[in-house]
Amino acid sequence: MLRINVTSVLVDDQAKALAFYTDVLGFVKKTDVPVGEHRWLTVVSPEEPDGTELLLEPDAHPAARPFKEALVSDGIPFTSFAVDDVQRDFERLTERGVRFTQEPTQMGPVTTAVLGGEVDVPTVGGKTMRLKVPATTQNGQVFRLRGHGLPAIGKPDDRGDLYATVDVQLPQSVSDEERKHWEAIAKA
Repeated sequence: MLRINVTSVLVDDQAKALAFYTDVLGFVKKTDVPVGEHRWLTVVSPEEPDGTELLLEPDAHPAARPFKEALVSDGIPFTSFAVDDVQRDFERLTERGVRFTQEPTQMGPVTTAVLGGEVDVPTVGGKTMRLKVPATTQNGQVFRLRGHGLPAIGKPDDRGDLYATVDVQLPQSVSDEERKHWEAIAKA
């Protein structure tokens, strides 16, 4: 089976990048091998030490910096990461100085995932759009919103797709009456 073993992110300073990815984000260093004036330097998730490695690749190639600048200018992410609790990790990383382009968005209660409904989804331009969520939508399910993503480089009217991932939010506490309803559902 084909799988991704190593992917890279372009960095201007490998030592600073290593400190950021390990001390701030919480990855662990896996490989550190000198290669000429730079290093083959990778980090991995501490939960998946044999998983995909992220290579902290120097942006020394002449095309790398204009490429990075164009992505930043157009608001296009170069890579993305997954977490178990978006709100918790947003708060944790914000406290550590990480800057986000937007805050996490609540996608509605568990009833929306079970029974179906509509939720507001923020788009790249700062607006929101309504997304119909079908009944029995599963946590982690991804919806493709055609034409609501980032603009193409050099073509601001040509937009890519936005992908919305369902993050089912369970209640932090339940009242006695709510508990009775949940117990009735469990018995059904």
